[in-house]
Amino acid sequence: LVGLSRDNTVPRPHIVTRFWIDAEDKPTNSAILVGHSHLFRALLKSNMDPAFKAECPVWTRALSRKKLDNGACLCIEVEWPADPMAKPTIRNANLMFGTKLSDGSTRATVEGVGADVDENA
Repeated sequence: LVGLSRDNTVPRPHIVTRFWIDAEDKPTNSAILVGHSHLFRALLKSNMDPAFKAECPVWTRALSRKKLDNGACLCIEVEWPADPMAKPTIRNANLMFGTKLSDGSTRATVEGVGADVDENA
């Protein structure tokens, strides 16, 4: 699924676009995706809803700048626009099953709160 740049660090823009096109065509309300952390960071960077960024600026900045840890599980809430030419937006994102960002941080530690939202999910 991932088409990385020559230095293997940045997903090619057409791969991110193709991902969203493929995802929208699937007749399901949820999916499990496996891929490189750079792909997921690119999806988050390019598709975060401005309202999500405003509501959770520290967390969304961390998601945009840090990689997911190996084997991490991230639950995202996607809003699909009525306009087929508009980009889908990520309304929320939470680490699941005790996983962390590559530096060991979690939403709780990034935002300075006591426990992760879905610690026991």
